[in-house]
Amino acid sequence: ALYLRVGLNGLGWEEYVETYWDEDLLRFRYPYIGLPALDAAPYIQGTNWLGVALAALMRIPPAQRLTLGQTAWRRLVQCPENDYRKYLLCECVDAYLPLDESQRRALETTMLQDSDLGVRTMATTLFEKLREEGREEGREEGRKEGRRTGLLEGQRAVIQAQLEERFGPLSASVQAQLQTMTAERLTTLGRALLRAVSLHALGLED
Repeated sequence: ALYLRVGLNGLGWEEYVETYWDEDLLRFRYPYIGLPALDAAPYIQGTNWLGVALAALMRIPPAQRLTLGQTAWRRLVQCPENDYRKYLLCECVDAYLPLDESQRRALETTMLQDSDLGVRTMATTLFEKLREEGREEGREEGRKEGRRTGLLEGQRAVIQAQLEERFGPLSASVQAQLQTMTAERLTTLGRALLRAVSLHALGLED
């Protein structure tokens, strides 16, 4: 199980039990990852690109958030994934990295002026998309709503990446279904991924 908001011990095991008439009918143990309890630094430097993106949800000292965010962006842009997956991973960092307004402006400026053309191109694409969705315009007044939108987009990106890791590339139909899901539905889907053997079992139809 992957926990975005609950840290627990970072990495560990939990147990699920169903009982009836005081008898255990079902019992199984499963591993969990509690992102908020993990140290982000080693994951940002790792070779698991989803781990690099999810480091935005891990434990980062406030003074290091901007620097580690810039490092995550550059590594994801330069990773061997295709452009679409790079975009999803960078969007996850943008949605979840806990920056204040001045840090966010500094991150945007740094990425847009980076010496690497790939970094500049990806940054331009992402920030333009954010502005189109109204998250840049009127940010001070609409920040709360914008962050909720960003969190939903980030959650959707994480779930899509997990599905692709488990079942391979997703069809356009399944991707479209993900785009219509609420945060609650995405959370349920993420939990169901633990036991699902197919997209059909998750209620995702091609």
